[in-house]
This record gives sequence, structure tokens and C-alpha cells, in this order.
Amino acid sequence: MNLFIAVCIIHSVLILSTHIVLLGGLVKEFKLKKPAVSSDSGHAVGGVDTFPLVSVVIPARNEEGRIANLLESLERQSYPNVEYIFINDRSTDSTLALLESFMGKIQARGQRALIINLTGNPGPNHKQFALAKGIAEAQGEFLLFTDADCTVSTEWIVCMMRLMTANERCGIIIAPVFKKSIGNTFLSRYQCLDHAVRCVYLVGTTGFGAGFCGFGNNLMLRKAALDEAGGYAMVPWSLTEDAALISHIRAKTCYTVEAAPLPHLFVFTESETSWQALTNQTLRWNNGALFSRDFRTRFSYAYLMWTVFTGLLALPAGLFWKPPLLLASAGPLVVILLMNLCALLLFGKNIPKSRFAYIPEIVFMPFMFSYLTLMGAFGIIPIWKDNKPQKF
Repeated sequence: MNLFIAVCIIHSVLILSTHIVLLGGLVKEFKLKKPAVSSDSGHAVGGVDTFPLVSVVIPARNEEGRIANLLESLERQSYPNVEYIFINDRSTDSTLALLESFMGKIQARGQRALIINLTGNPGPNHKQFALAKGIAEAQGEFLLFTDADCTVSTEWIVCMMRLMTANERCGIIIAPVFKKSIGNTFLSRYQCLDHAVRCVYLVGTTGFGAGFCGFGNNLMLRKAALDEAGGYAMVPWSLTEDAALISHIRAKTCYTVEAAPLPHLFVFTESETSWQALTNQTLRWNNGALFSRDFRTRFSYAYLMWTVFTGLLALPAGLFWKPPLLLASAGPLVVILLMNLCALLLFGKNIPKSRFAYIPEIVFMPFMFSYLTLMGAFGIIPIWKDNKPQKF
């Protein structure tokens, strides 16, 4: 029994200590990035009065109902030397017409805008295939990625460039993405909070040098880093193409991966309108990490998700069978609470207010994580839009 208790204690201490280190990485990123973005150097980048070309690459498929906000926010960008590359992935609605209208406005300013129309997409990750086509046409020294359902700030490109050019060994910058509220419902509040918690993990893990994930709709890449890694064609296919890109650059080059948790860099994306859609989306993210070809990504994410799952199982077992199991559940459940509190403290302004103070959502979160983990373990695969990716 003494050995059993010791194992339970070690289980909790290990997960708690890991997250304390993660919070240290979180503090580090906030402290390092704020001075660079808060620079009073106007629009000059890195204190130099030059503006390297930035290629903004955006895939789109049947986005007529969601792309207008993105196009309006791109029109307001203050960075002068930018090209926009859209990959119209077999859209059957008016997406192409909206892109052509935007292209006319941009070209009237003397900037470059290109639309690549795909007539076929063999996959297996259709978005990754579309991105490859866009990257192949990009002429910029720096590549910036977002999605058709997002909205960005006016200073988005400028601030990304300030950070990127402040460190010539920086290969990738990943920044937070938040869900837009769709009302004061449990579904809306949960996914807004869930995204904020993911931002905490993203910034924290990157801060102590273990960044293995990122939001592909708010990511900047130095073209030289991609070239050194063999080009985008060498990035292995994955359900989570953004994480695969980050892992590949980190493994194949000496360039660093940095996080940028600052307001001017925040991107807001549309929320899912049903639990089925949200489950499908988050299952895709979970499976991409749980079955990643990168060992560090696979191990780190599996360690987190299975620890939460076993901690949840240990709670009723401890209450009704073996009380020492409560020691095993304490660590994971405290961690869930801690990360939610950090998310609310750091990013609370970017998620909708709730009269319930997010207590139901916080209680629900470990159950949702465990459900997704089990779905992945049993080989259930997500459907992205109308395309079903192959199994790993």
C-alpha cells in the first residue's frame, strides 16, 4: 500500500511540476516580446527603414459566408510591402467572386494579389496540399498564414515583422488565436475558453523551448528556414499541417520557434455552431498531435492527455474504492483548474463574459479532453469539410 500511495503522489507531483515549468515559459515569452512590439519606430521593422516583402498565404474553400471580415481587415493593413496569395480550393459558392473583388482593390494600390484556382486536390490533407501550391508562388522573404474565417488587427503584419526581424535566427513565430463568441451559450463559452487554454499551452511550451504546436491561422515563417529544411514538400503530411511544419523546421534547422502573446498579434476565428462540428475540429487537432510523426510532439501531447484521462478515472475510483487514488487525480485536476485560471487572467478580455464565471465549462473540460483521447485511441478519424483523411 505504501508503494501504491507513493506512485499516486509521484503521478501528481510530476504533472504539477511540469506545468510550473510551463508557466515559467509563459512569463518569459510575455516579458521578451512586449518591448519589441511596443517599439515607437513607426512602421519601420527592427529599427531599419526597409520593408521586406511579406507573402500572406490563405487557403479558402466555400467561404462566402465568412471571408468578408478577413478581407476587410487585410485592406486595413499598415505594412506597405505585402502580397496576398489566395488558394481557391474548388469552391462552388461565390468565394472566387469575393476574392476577385478584393484583388482589384489591392492591385489598385500597387500591391500584388494572386488567386490560385485548384481544380483538383488529391490530399491526403487537402489544406496542406493547397498551402503547398500557395507557398510555391510566394515571392516574399517571409510567409504569413491565416484562414478565410479569421479577422486580424491593422498592425498584424507590422508587429509580426518587428518580432521576426529582431532575431535573425527566428524561423517561426506562432501567435494566439481566439474564437469569436456566438452568444451566451455553453457551446460558445466552452470553445472560447478552450481556445484560450490552448493559447496558454502554446505560449508556455514555446517559452521553455518545447514548442511543438501552433495555430496555422496565425503563423509567420522565415522563407530561409523553410529552404534550409528542404522546402515545404519535405514537410510530412499530417492532420495538423501547422504542427508538422513547426516540428519539421525545429528538427531540420537551427532556427528558433518563438511565441508572440500580444494583443496586436491576436487573430479571431469563427466559432463552430454545433457540438458535432466542434468535436470534429478538436478531434482533428488531437489526432494530429497524438499520432504525429515527430516523437517529441507525440510524447508531450500523449503525456498530457492520458494524464488528464487517468486522473479523471482515479477520482470516482478513489471516492468509492481506494482513497489513495485521490492523490493521483489531484495533480491533473489541479492543473486543469490552474491552466483555466491562467487563461482567464491573461486572455480574459478576448473571451465573452459569463455570469457563471466559467465554472461549468472548467468542470466539463477534462471530460471533453478524455472523450477526444478515447476517440483517437479507438481509431476514430475526423472529417474536414467534405473530405475524409486517410488513417495514419
